[in-house]
Formats: sequence, structure tokens, C-alpha cells
Amino acid sequence: MSYVEIYRVDAEGDVTSYDSASNNHHFAPLVWEYLTVQYGLHPTGKPYELKPAWHYEPLWALFAKGKLERKDELILGATFDRVWVPRAVIPELLEAMLAFHERYIVPNNYMPTIKDSVEVIEALMKEDPELRGVAFNMCSAVASFWVLRDEDGEPSAYNIDKAVGDTNSEGKSHWELKLPSTPNTDAVAAKLVAEARMFLRSSEDRMVNSLVVGDTVVTLERKETLVEAKAQAADALWIVQKILATQKFTELWNTPPRPPV
Repeated sequence: MSYVEIYRVDAEGDVTSYDSASNNHHFAPLVWEYLTVQYGLHPTGKPYELKPAWHYEPLWALFAKGKLERKDELILGATFDRVWVPRAVIPELLEAMLAFHERYIVPNNYMPTIKDSVEVIEALMKEDPELRGVAFNMCSAVASFWVLRDEDGEPSAYNIDKAVGDTNSEGKSHWELKLPSTPNTDAVAAKLVAEARMFLRSSEDRMVNSLVVGDTVVTLERKETLVEAKAQAADALWIVQKILATQKFTELWNTPPRPPV
């Protein structure tokens, strides 16, 4: 059975296989089917009565045009070829994926490929606080864009900083999925993530610190070992990113971090 391949983009920009979710038909094709119906682009209005892929082209053409709901824009973008998702975008993408799962997959009893993918990515983010992002190969039966091969067929990792277009088939290169723009979002989000990343630095010195985000206080406590401190910092950053994905950006920043005790 074919499956969705999930890739890690590490701190150095290397893209390597991390895990998978089965099966691929219940990710990208499912998203295209139901969004085509939702936006009135389906000729019959009934999912899975479309056969040729070109029927999805009107939906694809709406991407990045400001015509889709924010969550739909994100999940649609994630289904496209050659896209990688920066860490700052991941929390909101995961929320969009879970919303799609609840709306379409649960009542129709499809395989939970999208939800399984969310769980894989959440585990990866907690495991690697320096994770730069993720990428997908939406169908394992198709050669992965993220695996380069030399003249002898030996594989090597794609690197988003070093790879150029002509290293892959059709001379195409990767692109980055970005959050749809809304007023004041970018500045507030950048400040919030920057302050959250301070947790990781301060934890290395085992300092006590906290960050107030909306109604939530995220606190670092003293730990006996650097390993414990770094693990705590990774959890704190993840909590902040989840808040960033689920609350409105306006008035998100209430007070600056408290000074170390």
C-alpha cells in the first residue's frame, strides 16, 4: 500500500526521511476532492465522482489568491509538489489538518492519514527543538523529489540551502509554504517566536524564566542536567507555537518575559 512520506528539514537544511502515514489516497486526493466541492468547483457536487486530475486545476488556481479560507490555504499548499513547511508555519498547518480530519474524514470513515501525519510531526517537533521544518512526498509510489541521486544511482539528501533547480527532474526546485498574511500577524508572530526561543538559550544555563502569552504562563524551572533543561525548553517552545496557532494574534503579547530569578 502506498503511503505519505514525511521528511525532516534539519538545522543545516538537509531533508531526510523521518516517518510515514498510510495511505496516500486519504491525504492529498481527499483534500482536493472535498475542497473542490466546498468552493463550488466540482461539476457534480459529490466527492469522488471526479476522475481526471485536471478537474482539480480550478482549485489549484485559487492558491495564494486570497480566495480560500486560511486553514484551506495552508492544507492545500502542503499537498503541492516540492514544498517545504518552515517550523513557524507548522503549528497552524497542523490545526488546519486536524480541522479537515474532523470535518471530512471522521464522518465518512476514511483512513486517518492526515491525523496520523499530525501525530508524526508533533513527535518530531518535540524530539528536535532545532528542527527547521518538514516536507512531504505525498505518494510513496512516486520517486521522491527530496532524494538526489548521482550518476550511479546512489542517494543523497536534498539541502534547501544548497540544492539548485537542475539537480532534480524537470529542472524544478523547492519552494516554501508561508502563512497567509493578515494585519499585524507577521510582526507579533516574529516577536513571540523570538522570545520563545530565548527559553532554549536560557535553559542551557539552567536559569528560571517564564513567558506570558495571552492567558497562559509558560515557565522554565531549574533542572539538574543540561539534557533535562533542553527537553523542557523544547516543550516550552512547542506550547508557545501551539498558542500561536490557536489564538488570535492581536493582543497576544501581554507582558514581556519575567527576568531570571
